[in-house]
Amino acid sequence: MRRIVPPVLAVLLGAAAPAQGEPLTRDALQLLATKYRFFILIEPTGNKPLRYLYADQAQHLHVVAVKDGKSVPEWDSVGLGSPITSVFVKDVDADGKAEILVSTLKGRVLAYDLNDYRLTFENMLRTFNTITAMVPYNLDDDPQDEIIFIADGRLQVYDAKSRREEWQTSETYGATMVLVANVDEDEQPELILNTGVVIDSRFRNVDFTVPGGFAARISLLDLNGDGIPEVVGETPEFPLRFFDLRNRREIW
Repeated sequence: MRRIVPPVLAVLLGAAAPAQGEPLTRDALQLLATKYRFFILIEPTGNKPLRYLYADQAQHLHVVAVKDGKSVPEWDSVGLGSPITSVFVKDVDADGKAEILVSTLKGRVLAYDLNDYRLTFENMLRTFNTITAMVPYNLDDDPQDEIIFIADGRLQVYDAKSRREEWQTSETYGATMVLVANVDEDEQPELILNTGVVIDSRFRNVDFTVPGGFAARISLLDLNGDGIPEVVGETPEFPLRFFDLRNRREIW
């Protein structure tokens, strides 16, 4: 197992990462989990300590345990063969156990047991050339999530328990991020692509499109406390842009 120590993590994640010899605290790790797309804080379960998961540029996943305020490498994945495009830790199939779910640019979807890191699923029977974005979210009334991803340009929705396709779009999209939230006044959530396309999850049609897209990186934030989040876009030219999707306008 290759040992990854805090100085390497600092290079991968930037100056906000823990420095060598600096005690690791929950608050510091939570800040990293909100700041970096491929850094996830794993809350303790059973006899497991606090852990964090991150993906590096060398196409590996790493899990590091926090013991006595210090990082201890716990698991490294094998090389996944292409850049990692999405990572989540969640109980997507509603079996009471969270798992690590990951997608790669060359079309792989993999799931790992969070306790012993066994590979529990890979999409060997349904292959794709590319997957540029993925997110789990419960779109309907059953207990399990749906896995929503952009594969070979098409938005695809799979049931997380049966691993079967529920639907996909005929149109193609070049999105590299997908968010899911109810951003208007109807009952169902919308699928929000960073390219500016907003798709109704119930009727599966494009609600509207923001010309020029949102930004390469997007997130959600309820700015006015009305319970409907706005989309926040981060661009190289101007740090932040804010979009009110209920009224279909950029507000800042």
